Amino acid sequence: MPLPHSTNPTDSDHPQFPESAWIGATVDYYNLICNTTEAPDELIFAGIIGVLSALATLSIRLRAGTGFILPILFVCLLGETARTRKTTAMNDAVDVVLDPLRPRSTQPGEPDPFEIVRGQGSGEGLLEALADRPWWPPGVKPHSQPPTVQSGRSALYLFDEYGTFLEKAARDHAGNFVGFHLNLFDAPAQMQLSTRSSRIVCTNARGTILAASTPDYLARGLTEGLVRSGFVNRFLFFAGERTAAIPIRPPVDDAARAALIVTLRGHLERLRGREVTLSPEAISINHARYHVHYNRQDETPLVEAATERAHILAMRLAMVLAFADGSAVIAGSHMAAGWDVVSYSGKVVAKLLGLMKSKDFEHAEGRVIRAARKLEAVNGGTFTRPELRDRLRGGNGLTAKAFNTVWDPLLAAEDIIQVPSPFQGAEPRFMVNPNLVQG
Repeated sequence: MPLPHSTNPTDSDHPQFPESAWIGATVDYYNLICNTTEAPDELIFAGIIGVLSALATLSIRLRAGTGFILPILFVCLLGETARTRKTTAMNDAVDVVLDPLRPRSTQPGEPDPFEIVRGQGSGEGLLEALADRPWWPPGVKPHSQPPTVQSGRSALYLFDEYGTFLEKAARDHAGNFVGFHLNLFDAPAQMQLSTRSSRIVCTNARGTILAASTPDYLARGLTEGLVRSGFVNRFLFFAGERTAAIPIRPPVDDAARAALIVTLRGHLERLRGREVTLSPEAISINHARYHVHYNRQDETPLVEAATERAHILAMRLAMVLAFADGSAVIAGSHMAAGWDVVSYSGKVVAKLLGLMKSKDFEHAEGRVIRAARKLEAVNGGTFTRPELRDRLRGGNGLTAKAFNTVWDPLLAAEDIIQVPSPFQGAEPRFMVNPNLVQG
C-alpha cells in the first residue's frame, strides 16, 4: 500500500516500518486519518491496532494446546513529547472506532461491560475496572436482595505517559503494577487480589493496553529486573518522528468514518464467538519464522529476554489483522505481517534497551566518582581500587559487574587518574581528576 503520509526515510534513526502491516480496516482507518493529523504512520497504526485488539478480544479466539489464544495486545507508542502526537494517535483511534463500537449495558441499572480506563493509580485500582460487578435494577435498594453479578468484563487501558508508572513501580509505589500486567496479558479464567479492605475477583475478564511515552523517560523507568520478569516482552513497541505541520486539523470525512464503523460492526457481528483457524500458508510462514526466532544467537541476553514472546505477539497480531479483514481464517498475509511487525518492534526494543543501559552506565559512573571523592576526603586525597570497591558494597551499593563495567572507561577518560605509590610494590593509588566538573 502506498503511504502518502510516510515519515520513515532511509536515514531515519528509527527502524523501517513494514508496509505489509496495512491490512483491511487498518487501511480504511489510515486513509480516514492520515491527512488530518501530524502523528506519523507508525503511531497511527499503533493506535488502530490497539483498538482493534480490544474489539477482536471480544469476538475471536484460536484453539491451541489445551486452551485458546486470545488476541490481547499491549501496545506502546514512543516519540518525543508534543512532536509526534502520541496521545493524539491513541485518542483518535478510541474516539473514531472504539467508542462507537464498544459494548454497552442492555438493561436499566446494568453497568457497561466494557470500560475505557485512563491509566492512573495502582495495579489494584486498574484491576477494579475488570472486577465482577454486582448491580440492582432501578427501584431496588442495593443489598436488599441478592444482586445480579456481571462478570466477563473488558477494558482498554490508556496511559498517556507510561514512564511515570514505571518509575512508581520501581519505587514500589504502584501496588502490584507489574503483577497486574502479567496477569492481564495471560488472561486466566479468574484473577484475584486481596487488598486491605476487600477482595477483588475478576471472572473471564479481558483487558488490552494502549500506552505512550518518550523513549528517554521510559528507559529511565526500565530496569533489568523488569525486562527479565517478562514485563517488556509482552509489549509491541512503535516509534515515529514528527511529520509536516498542520496548524489546524481538518475534520475527517463523515461518510468515510460512517462506512468504517459499518464495516467493523459487520466484522464484530459475523465473528462474535468464532474460533479462527490458520490457513496452510499461515502455518507454513509461522513455522519458518518461529524457527528463525527460536534459533537466534546474535542477541544480547537482555535483548533476548525483551523479545522472548515474539512468537506469541506475532500470532496474536495475525489474529487482529484477520479480524481487520473480517475473516475467520488467518491467511498467510496476516501471519507474515504479524511477524514483520514483531520484528520491527524488536528493533525498537533494542534501541530502547540501549538507552536504558546508557542511563545505568551514567548512574554507575556518578556513584563511583562520588564514592571516590568521599574516600579522598578521609584518605589524604587518594584511594586504592579495593578501597573504592569496598565502599560501594552492600544493599544500596553497586554490583561487582556494574563497578567493573565503569572502572576501565573512567580510567581511559582520565576522570580517575593513577598517582605515584608511596613505595615499591604497594597497591596502586588513584585520585579523581581535579579538572573533572563536580556533579
